[in-house]
Amino acid sequence: MSLSAVLLFIATAQPPVVPPPTDETAASDDKVLREARVPVSGEELLQFLREISPDPMRSAEIARLIEQLGHEQFAQRRRAFDRLQALGLVAIDPLRQAAGSSNPEIARSSQQLLQKLERQPTEAVLQAAIRQLARAAPAGGFDWIVRQLPSFNSASLMDAAVWAMTTFARRDPARAAELERLLANEDPARRSAAALALLAIQPGNPKVRDLLLDPDEAVRWRIGLYLARVTRDESAIPVLIELFVTSPMERLHAIDELLRHLAGPTAPDVPFGEDENSRRRVRDAWKAWWREHQPTVRLDRLDQPPEYLGYTLVLQVGLGGTSGEAVEYAADGRSIRWRVKNLELPIDAQFLELENRLLVAEYNGNQVTERDLTGRIHQRWPITQPILCQR
Repeated sequence: MSLSAVLLFIATAQPPVVPPPTDETAASDDKVLREARVPVSGEELLQFLREISPDPMRSAEIARLIEQLGHEQFAQRRRAFDRLQALGLVAIDPLRQAAGSSNPEIARSSQQLLQKLERQPTEAVLQAAIRQLARAAPAGGFDWIVRQLPSFNSASLMDAAVWAMTTFARRDPARAAELERLLANEDPARRSAAALALLAIQPGNPKVRDLLLDPDEAVRWRIGLYLARVTRDESAIPVLIELFVTSPMERLHAIDELLRHLAGPTAPDVPFGEDENSRRRVRDAWKAWWREHQPTVRLDRLDQPPEYLGYTLVLQVGLGGTSGEAVEYAADGRSIRWRVKNLELPIDAQFLELENRLLVAEYNGNQVTERDLTGRIHQRWPITQPILCQR
């Protein structure tokens, strides 16, 4: 089980943004860690992170304990409950799965444990811990981050990892050479993170630009978006346009919005769908646009506020039911850009552009959730019958 799975993290759509040299989050990170009772000193923090890293034996123990939540003897159930609560963050993801168990005792106890353990959003805790690790710089801290990068499937979690790697490299120039070596690593996450950290230190490094031809489409997506947005590298645009055919839908929204921001009123009127023919039509329309407008397009247009895209977010509830869905329609008012189903009476929602996620108040679910566009929950706040939500 990946570390990101253990801590309720999942791939998200927006690529990480390399941070500036200033550190404006130190005070808030310290507050988050202390409230979550996570150590802030270097060696103790590194030990904490090692303890919640993937471990097959611990995963097996958690599975056994969850099964014992349904034991016929109360004392056995109580011991399992207390042990799972003591394990803390590492038990959250298995407990979320167990909360839907057909065994009512397991489901009830899992839900109670989640309410106790999820008071502080786990994603915020781990992000703060990774950044604090770079500030404290214990021996082995940089190496731990590099080892765990394949498990960091959340965009915001990858953002924290890139921030930490950049901070380590600024403090120790020898780390920059290590980042260059990681550009050839067999793991795509390590290649991407090393490239973004290296760009923060050496913006013109030509070896990073070579990753626009990387065999992994996620690497091309991350590096392409960064080069277009931050370094204003036009060579990234054709690469991003080709990804309309091969990328998962949740990544296409970031490309679509970047291109529409760049094109303004000259953008082709071609909403994309999930089928291959639709994707190819979109790709071909943007290729034609780029051929025509490349000589006059200025990437510094991305510094200006984007124009309204004309998209409409609608919350729907079935007649006589309490479940519902969120749907975003394209500018034509008919084409669906994305749909999130199985919401528990959604009353209010906000699309989080940077994360490419949906924040939604679920009245009957007694919760506000942050979900990706596949519907999976990344963060959850227990709130009685919420009617509004806003980041």
